Amino acid sequence: MTIGSTPATSTVDSRLSVWLSYGVLLAGFGAAVASACIVLSTYSALPHWDEWALFDHLATGKGWSWAWLWAQHNEHRILIPKIFFLLDVQLFRGTQAFLLASIFFIQLLQIALLSFSLWTLGGMRGSAWRTGTGLIAYCILCPTQQENLIWGFQLQFVVPAAMATLAVLSLLLFYRNYAEDKSAGSSLLLLSIAAATAATWSLANGMLLWPLLLLTALFLRMMRSTALVLALLGAANIGLYLYHYQRPSRQNGVEPSLESMGSMLRYVAVYFGSTWVRHSSGWIAVVAGAVGVCASVVIIVSVVLQRGTKSLFLLELSFLMLLCLATAAITASGRLHLGLEQATASRYQTFALLFWCCLGLALLFYASRSPTQWYVLSTFLLASMLGFATQVRLPLIDAQWHQLRLRLVSLALLTGVHDPSILAEAYPDPQVVLRAAEYMKQNRLSVFAGDLYSQLRQPLDAVYRLRPAGDCSGYVSSSQVLPDQDGRGLRVTGYAWDRGLNRPASAIVATVDGRISGFGSTLAIPMSFPTASQQAGPMRFGWIAFVRDMHSASSVQLYAVVGNDNVDVCPFAQASF
Repeated sequence: MTIGSTPATSTVDSRLSVWLSYGVLLAGFGAAVASACIVLSTYSALPHWDEWALFDHLATGKGWSWAWLWAQHNEHRILIPKIFFLLDVQLFRGTQAFLLASIFFIQLLQIALLSFSLWTLGGMRGSAWRTGTGLIAYCILCPTQQENLIWGFQLQFVVPAAMATLAVLSLLLFYRNYAEDKSAGSSLLLLSIAAATAATWSLANGMLLWPLLLLTALFLRMMRSTALVLALLGAANIGLYLYHYQRPSRQNGVEPSLESMGSMLRYVAVYFGSTWVRHSSGWIAVVAGAVGVCASVVIIVSVVLQRGTKSLFLLELSFLMLLCLATAAITASGRLHLGLEQATASRYQTFALLFWCCLGLALLFYASRSPTQWYVLSTFLLASMLGFATQVRLPLIDAQWHQLRLRLVSLALLTGVHDPSILAEAYPDPQVVLRAAEYMKQNRLSVFAGDLYSQLRQPLDAVYRLRPAGDCSGYVSSSQVLPDQDGRGLRVTGYAWDRGLNRPASAIVATVDGRISGFGSTLAIPMSFPTASQQAGPMRFGWIAFVRDMHSASSVQLYAVVGNDNVDVCPFAQASF
């Protein structure tokens, strides 16, 4: 088999393989649907953590500039994510919708690129192509990476992964097509360079792409001009990236030693192995990761040593796995001091899942020559996908807890009640949050562009339908006066039950003198509701509410939002102080 040739996929087009392939393809589609549901059901317009620093930059009147776009953010230069952030602020009122949609569509693009590679470089058709595409969709949009699906700032993780795929694929197509169509070939080379540049200016590991692309050109004995262009542009990108670069202090890194090397290797194993065992750094994750790393090394070495005897598809998969391995190693050098458990962070799953995807595709490519091997591998893939599908509630629970924290921060900011414990959930420096929130309020951005903010000070009956008190029950357990932007506010906690739906009240509305003055939220996540009962206590199903501008009143009327349409409210308690 020569470079660029196709495998014998006709051997796997029996009736059994057809049914297996459709099963794997459907499982991949199911993973994409599950991830889309997580994005939609846990959506919040509020920024989170690092994004507050970006909003604070705008709040201090500095505006955007090329120097700011290029400026270092922690260990990275995130020019591309910053541009997307500015577009979200200018065109979509900073509601995160554009960022989250971009993340999802970029991952769909990566699925399309890998599926196209499977077809055009791997030569797979029929059952083989469907099985591979199902595996690709399952890995690239697996809910395990929930942190990157629900946090707009994490665009910086998905862009390099997709751009790496595009860069390697474009370079290989350039090599294959240049002799037939030089103009089209040159366009592919430019596309590869542009993709690598975008990856570089999104996350530090994007710099790894340049030596990998150069190695690909040298391995395939491309024209010297091609290798020279890649070398010069790679050096320019890396050099500009490192110009005035501030390295993290050495105490945040790992001192080179035999002991630290062993810890780093275990970190890398957990980095990949935690895909199979969620949030676990135990021996199962270590073994699973080690097996995967060893298998990938065997494939990479085989492809490199047998020059001219493998397809371009295997070469593409090998270099993408190399990128993922190098990314894990670099992450280990900078994050090992935070503990081995840190390697299980869901944001790292974007590269871990790409690694497993490439490894699985390589195994499928080899197995396509033997019907028996194909049946065994396809059955294993389908069984694994269906088994992990039963655990989809776990990343959904993580996403819902994240949404709950953001909801409480949103309500505190909307009402102007400066609750230190709640603001600490947003960002370590509460002054950054308050300064950025004031900027967002003045410009009607983020949560201040939504319906809740516009409801403040309106009569209750202008917004909600009043239901009888018997439709709900509840009480106030505590109230605390806190400073707010107008003088003093109120933090109230308690318990409320929606009798019609037999579950905790999802939201609380507070009024002063008949006008809406505050909002509250349940402290339970939806995944808890099916096991709830009316006897469940407030320790599990309580609520917290924030009421603004309390200097002119001494009591607050509290209403539970009941029903499914969020427009019906039921009075259940008063808070006095």
